[in-house]
Amino acid sequence: MSEEYSDVSDSARIAALQVGFAALLELVGRDHPEVHFRVTECLRQSGEMAVNAPYRRGFSELTEMVEALSDQRSTADRRSPNDKQTHTDG
Repeated sequence: MSEEYSDVSDSARIAALQVGFAALLELVGRDHPEVHFRVTECLRQSGEMAVNAPYRRGFSELTEMVEALSDQRSTADRRSPNDKQTHTDG
Protein backbone atom coordinates (compact mmCIF):
# COMPACT_ATOMS: atom_id res chain seq x y z
CA MET A 1 0.00 0.00 0.00
CA SER A 2 1.38 3.42 -0.86
CA GLU A 3 2.31 5.94 1.80
CA GLU A 4 -0.39 8.40 0.74
CA TYR A 5 -3.09 5.97 1.91
CA SER A 6 -1.44 4.93 5.15
CA ASP A 7 -3.32 7.54 7.20
CA VAL A 8 -6.78 6.46 6.01
CA SER A 9 -8.86 5.07 8.86
CA ASP A 10 -10.37 1.61 8.79
CA SER A 11 -13.84 3.16 9.07
CA ALA A 12 -13.16 5.21 5.92
CA ARG A 13 -12.06 2.07 4.10
CA ILE A 14 -15.16 0.21 5.26
CA ALA A 15 -17.42 3.05 4.13
CA ALA A 16 -15.73 3.09 0.71
CA LEU A 17 -16.19 -0.67 0.40
CA GLN A 18 -19.85 -0.39 1.36
CA VAL A 19 -20.50 2.30 -1.23
CA GLY A 20 -18.56 0.40 -3.88
CA PHE A 21 -20.40 -2.84 -3.17
CA ALA A 22 -23.80 -1.12 -3.18
CA ALA A 23 -23.02 0.61 -6.48
CA LEU A 24 -21.78 -2.60 -8.08
CA LEU A 25 -24.86 -4.50 -6.93
CA GLU A 26 -27.05 -1.71 -8.31
CA LEU A 27 -25.35 -1.91 -11.71
CA VAL A 28 -25.66 -5.70 -11.86
CA GLY A 29 -29.20 -5.56 -10.53
CA ARG A 30 -30.37 -3.38 -13.42
CA ASP A 31 -30.01 -6.28 -15.82
CA HIS A 32 -30.48 -9.05 -13.26
CA PRO A 33 -33.05 -8.00 -10.64
CA GLU A 34 -33.09 -11.53 -9.21
CA VAL A 35 -29.42 -11.18 -8.27
CA HIS A 36 -30.13 -7.86 -6.58
CA PHE A 37 -32.99 -9.40 -4.61
CA ARG A 38 -31.04 -12.51 -3.59
CA VAL A 39 -27.97 -10.57 -2.44
CA THR A 40 -30.12 -8.11 -0.49
CA GLU A 41 -31.91 -10.98 1.21
CA CYS A 42 -28.59 -12.68 1.95
CA LEU A 43 -27.29 -9.49 3.60
CA ARG A 44 -30.45 -9.20 5.67
CA GLN A 45 -30.33 -12.84 6.77
CA SER A 46 -26.61 -12.70 7.52
CA GLY A 47 -27.18 -9.69 9.76
CA GLU A 48 -29.79 -11.63 11.69
CA MET A 49 -27.52 -14.62 12.38
CA ALA A 50 -26.38 -14.92 16.00
CA VAL A 51 -22.76 -15.42 14.97
CA ASN A 52 -22.88 -12.01 13.26
CA ALA A 53 -24.45 -10.19 16.22
CA PRO A 54 -21.41 -7.91 16.72
CA TYR A 55 -21.67 -6.85 13.07
CA ARG A 56 -25.46 -6.53 12.88
CA ARG A 57 -25.41 -2.74 12.47
CA GLY A 58 -22.90 -3.01 9.62
CA PHE A 59 -25.13 -5.46 7.76
CA SER A 60 -28.12 -3.20 8.35
CA GLU A 61 -26.25 -0.15 7.06
CA LEU A 62 -25.16 -1.96 3.93
CA THR A 63 -28.65 -3.33 3.30
CA GLU A 64 -30.11 0.16 3.74
CA MET A 65 -27.54 1.60 1.34
CA VAL A 66 -28.32 -1.04 -1.31
CA GLU A 67 -32.06 -0.47 -0.95
CA ALA A 68 -31.68 3.33 -1.06
CA LEU A 69 -29.78 3.14 -4.35
CA SER A 70 -32.42 0.84 -5.76
CA ASP A 71 -35.23 3.14 -4.58
CA GLN A 72 -33.45 6.13 -6.07
CA ARG A 73 -33.16 4.40 -9.45
CA SER A 74 -36.79 3.25 -9.32
CA THR A 75 -37.94 6.80 -8.65
CA ALA A 76 -35.86 8.13 -11.54
CA ASP A 77 -37.16 5.37 -13.84
CA ARG A 78 -40.78 6.25 -13.02
CA ARG A 79 -40.33 9.90 -13.96
CA SER A 80 -41.62 10.66 -17.41
CA PRO A 81 -39.22 12.12 -19.99
CA ASN A 82 -41.04 15.45 -19.68
CA ASP A 83 -40.30 15.56 -15.94
CA LYS A 84 -36.57 15.06 -16.37
CA GLN A 85 -34.44 18.16 -16.26
CA THR A 86 -32.40 18.84 -19.35
CA HIS A 87 -29.33 20.98 -19.69
CA THR A 88 -29.28 23.54 -22.44
CA ASP A 89 -26.38 25.75 -23.37
CA GLY A 90 -26.86 29.38 -23.97
